[in-house]
Amino acid sequence: MPEDSTADDRPLYERDPDAWHAHLAEGNAKQPRKRVGADVLIRNEQGHVLLVNPRYKPDWDLPGGMAEANEPPHLAAERELREELGIERLRNAASAHRTGNCRYLVNGMPPVR
Repeated sequence: MPEDSTADDRPLYERDPDAWHAHLAEGNAKQPRKRVGADVLIRNEQGHVLLVNPRYKPDWDLPGGMAEANEPPHLAAERELREELGIERLRNAASAHRTGNCRYLVNGMPPVR
């Protein structure tokens, strides 16, 4: 199939904001009522923070994302690093977990059960 040189390769949120909002609404409707996400704070020796510029939303963000059903936040953070950046393991990483409006940090180890 020949490539369409006129294809618009901009992200959906730029190309069609109404379709993007509909996509978000559909995704939110399928999510469990209690959602958990995990972000990972990665700093180098100079203190610079790693941010990602995802193509599916308009803003820069920490690497991370939503946990899958029954997935602990620290494992969600590790999975997201693998999926987004191809990173298998980090030393001295702190993951910021969010549940609703709450946020807590886990410094390089899973939460205490």
